[in-house]
Amino acid sequence: MTGDTSIAARNHRHLREALYGDSLPRESTAPATSLAQLVATYPQPVFLITTNFDEILDKAVEDVLGEVSSYSFDTWEEWAEIDPEKRRSSVMHLHGLEYPDDRAPLGPLVLSESDFRASGAEIQAALGRLVRGCDVIVIGASLTDQNIVIPLSSARPDDGSRFLISTPVLEHESVTERDCARVAVWQAEALEASIGVTPILLKSYSQVAQVITECVLSAASPGEYVTPRRGVPRNRSLHYGTRMRAAVEGAYESLGASSKDGSMKQWDAIALSHELNELTVGPDGPDQLLRDLRRRHRGECAEDENLGLFIWLRDLPQRPGARYSLRLMVSSAYAHWKTWSAFRVEPIAAGTKNAAAQAAYAGVPVFAEIPRVAHTSSWQGAWAQPITAACTSSDLLIGDYPADKVQVGALAVNTDRKITEQGHEGAGDVSALAVLTREEMDLFIGSVHGVLHSIFQG
Repeated sequence: MTGDTSIAARNHRHLREALYGDSLPRESTAPATSLAQLVATYPQPVFLITTNFDEILDKAVEDVLGEVSSYSFDTWEEWAEIDPEKRRSSVMHLHGLEYPDDRAPLGPLVLSESDFRASGAEIQAALGRLVRGCDVIVIGASLTDQNIVIPLSSARPDDGSRFLISTPVLEHESVTERDCARVAVWQAEALEASIGVTPILLKSYSQVAQVITECVLSAASPGEYVTPRRGVPRNRSLHYGTRMRAAVEGAYESLGASSKDGSMKQWDAIALSHELNELTVGPDGPDQLLRDLRRRHRGECAEDENLGLFIWLRDLPQRPGARYSLRLMVSSAYAHWKTWSAFRVEPIAAGTKNAAAQAAYAGVPVFAEIPRVAHTSSWQGAWAQPITAACTSSDLLIGDYPADKVQVGALAVNTDRKITEQGHEGAGDVSALAVLTREEMDLFIGSVHGVLHSIFQG
């Protein structure tokens, strides 16, 4: 795509710039961390293979297992034959690995069509031999990638169970959501019939990490990964539906709301909003911290801005008419005097314009513009991230990370300044959140988390 047909070294340079830019290496993601926990927990030998060019998965394995070895197809035979326990803390980069620094990349780099022609046959043959007799989970890979499809189709379906975790597109400007779902199911059935891979269709990318988390818990404690029954009480059941409902209901109760319909007494709602406002703008709050950090970036951003912190929770599954959505529970910017006026629900979907719903859908923090056509307030941008409840039914830690995790909502920090590079008219229109360094952003996030902790623990 770069149009650079010269030496391979230039392709490596292009790829490094595209993956990392001028920033530090990215942190491991929730799916990567859950995958590393599964690798650490699964009782049988494990082969962890990725077509990603970056080292996010490697970092997650290192965080969980304490060490990691990175391999590429150049060293396939060495990797396939090493001791199974040593291989557990290794990652095979099927299409190569590009480091963010000056370390030599691991090859071959399979990026262009010519790369596929040069290496594809060998990769497909080696992977086809490996997957025979194995249970396989394919996560996030495109089944237009022949280096994935051909090895799976060449091995007999009865050689092991095969699953594809997929998030189909359910929105289209000229097709209804129901028809999009029908197409996704049709494609899934065709895939299963043709190459014996059972698709697991999800509503959002955040559910990918959740599915892997469920694999971790079922591998670590199979006797408790059951619905509540004699010998396994409700508060010890690791069954997803049981944990999710308990976590969401607990989040509502922590805010003083009903765990049946989400309602809150009028004066309790007002008091909660006032408490959130005091924590947000107080001496140790995120508003004051951002004022202090803004001085370091004088001339790069607006000299002042207004913030509002919004807490959203998953809609209660037992509420009549409940959807896969977020419900606004409290804001530091204003208080609702009547329960009916506080009922605002945003769908968790790919096309949502709401920043909190975007974060809940993606499962990662997001920066988002707030379109003026969608509201009449002065908000212009937002930073948002998911809210996750940990250790709801189990205190099990794998690599110092909780094994039991459930996403219960999202928080958003709204600003009356622009928060991305699009649409601003100069530094005076830009939020300080848009120019913070990674270390400064970590300080800000820590301050926001302190507010959340106080609100939910209070």
